[in-house]
Parts: sequence; C-alpha cells; structure tokens
Amino acid sequence: MTYPSQVVDELRRFATGDLPALWAVSSQRYLKFSDPPPEYVRRVLREASDVFKGRARTVVDPNKTYEDADPYVVAEGLYLKDQGRDVVVITTDRFDTPSRISIVTACQILKLSFQGTQDFLRSLSFSV
Repeated sequence: MTYPSQVVDELRRFATGDLPALWAVSSQRYLKFSDPPPEYVRRVLREASDVFKGRARTVVDPNKTYEDADPYVVAEGLYLKDQGRDVVVITTDRFDTPSRISIVTACQILKLSFQGTQDFLRSLSFSV
C-alpha cells in the first residue's frame, strides 16, 4: 500500500489526532514508492477534465484554498500501473458535484481499478 505525501498533508490539516491520520503520518517513512512524477499529475488533470468539455469539472475542488490530494492519489495509481504494477485505488470519494469529479470517476476515465474503503477492509478480514 502506498499514498502520496499530499494525503498526509490533508490528514494533518483535518484529522489531527485521528487514528487513521496518526497511522498515515507514522507509516509514511516505510512507503516503498515516492510521490508520482509531476507529468502524471498534469495528465490526470488534463485527461479527467477533457471528458467534460463544455463543463468546467476536474478532479480538483475549485473551492479549496489548499492543495488537493485527490489528483495525486489518482496520478500515483496511474504511474504505478504504467510501471507494470497491479493497482487498486482505495477511496470513499465516489460522488461528483457540479464543479468536481470524484476519485472514482477519475479512475473510470483513466481505466484504473478502484475499491471502496469498507470493501477493501472486508477483503483483509477486518470488520467495519
């Protein structure tokens, strides 16, 4: 399992003291992969928004005042897939809004496998 540093930044911002945030921060040094190359983030932003021509929608929330981790999550999955790895993006972000597409929609556009967090935990025999 891996995740880009932007995920930890978001967790630090919003989930201070929360167990998943503490786990992500503490386990980050053990991650096997680094952040996705910038060209993959640009590719995610470009290809995800190209599908919605005429409607200003992208994987980034235009109302956020900080850097959004979502395109980095999808970009890391895309990068690892291009490196020949089996990739499944784990997310609870499945609902599009008028101004933003979800991680699930971005994964569908970019042909990345995805799974909900609860389904993922169940597959590991955790009860949720």
